[in-house]
Amino acid sequence: MKTLGLYTEIANNYNKISTAPFRIPSSLGNDDRHLLIDDYGLKLYMTIMASKVTKIEFFIDDMDNPIYPGIFQSFEFGMKWSGTPSFISSLINAKNNIGHTFQSVGDVCYQATVDQKNLKLFITLTPVIKEFTQIQNS
Repeated sequence: MKTLGLYTEIANNYNKISTAPFRIPSSLGNDDRHLLIDDYGLKLYMTIMASKVTKIEFFIDDMDNPIYPGIFQSFEFGMKWSGTPSFISSLINAKNNIGHTFQSVGDVCYQATVDQKNLKLFITLTPVIKEFTQIQNS
């Protein structure tokens, strides 16, 4: 199964670069979906299997939350992830086209959606599945 990387490496890189008021644990014990941040209208979950991250999810109460960009960029820059179009382009497109999902694919698959009912922002980061990107790009 493809993953985003070892949890310890992702956590270490995030904690080194983050200017946000949150740190995440340097290690996690169990394979599970872990709630790592729950503050400032933002929830950050990571799904871990065999010490590796299979998914990162952000649930943000306000699509203009000022804390979210710094937290996401700490993962993006810490792990040197990039995508096409840029992650920020997908985020802006999601904010401007409420109810639609926008995706950036590169080192990781980034998906952004703003819910039509309550204007909450949902972001997921998952490993890139080669077959999926080939279908999308054909």
